[in-house]
Amino acid sequence: MNLNYPQNYYGRYILNTSQIEEIAKMFLQKYMPSALSKIEPVDISSFAEDGLSLTIVNGCIKEHSSILGAMVFADIKRPDNVVIPTGTILTNPNLQSFSNRLRLIFTIAHETAHWILHRSYFSPGNQSYSYRKQGQLYVACRTIGIEMKRSLLKTNGDFIEWQANALAAALLMPIATFRYTANHLSDKNGIITVNAIEEIADIFQVSKITAKIRLKQLGFNM
Repeated sequence: MNLNYPQNYYGRYILNTSQIEEIAKMFLQKYMPSALSKIEPVDISSFAEDGLSLTIVNGCIKEHSSILGAMVFADIKRPDNVVIPTGTILTNPNLQSFSNRLRLIFTIAHETAHWILHRSYFSPGNQSYSYRKQGQLYVACRTIGIEMKRSLLKTNGDFIEWQANALAAALLMPIATFRYTANHLSDKNGIITVNAIEEIADIFQVSKITAKIRLKQLGFNM
C-alpha cells in the first residue's frame, strides 16, 4: 500500500499526528476492519503476519540486551550463515514472560509501524540513507513507549522513533473505538478516573501508562 505523503531529502516521511491516525485507519481498514468497529484488543500479531506477511521471531537478540525489538528491512546473513529474511520482526526473549506481555504487544506494533512507514527509508536502494554505507539493514529499538515530545525531536532517527511510537498507539487503540470507550467510561463530569484508565488499558491490552498517554493526547480530562 503506497503512502502519498511528503518526504524529506533523506526519504523520511514528514507526518503530523492527524496523518498518522489516517495511516492507521487505512491499514486497519484493509487488513483488520473489525478493529474499527468492535471494542476489543487488536490482534497485532495477526495484523503483522496475516495482513502484512511479516514474520515474528522470538530470538536473535540477547536476553539481557537493552534492545527490545528489531525490524529487518533486507536479508541479513549472520556469521553462522543463517539468513534472517526481509520482513522479520525480532523480539527479545525476555518479553515472552507473562509480566512482559503488554510490552511485547507494543514492541510488535512498534516494529510493524517501522515496516509501514520506514521500509523505503531503510531500503538498500535509498542511497540518501547515511547508514546504508555502514550496511545497516535493520532498525533496533531500545525504548518502547509513546511519550516522546515532538518539540524535542531533532534527528531523522528521533522522528523515525516518534512516528513508529505514534502509529503503534494508533493501531492498538483505534481512535474511533478508543474515543467511544473513553467517553462511555468517563464520569458524569467527563473525567477519566484511575479505575477507568485501568479498564481502558485492559480492554485494549496496553499498559496503563500507554492508555493514559493516549487519553491525554486525545484531549481527555483525568
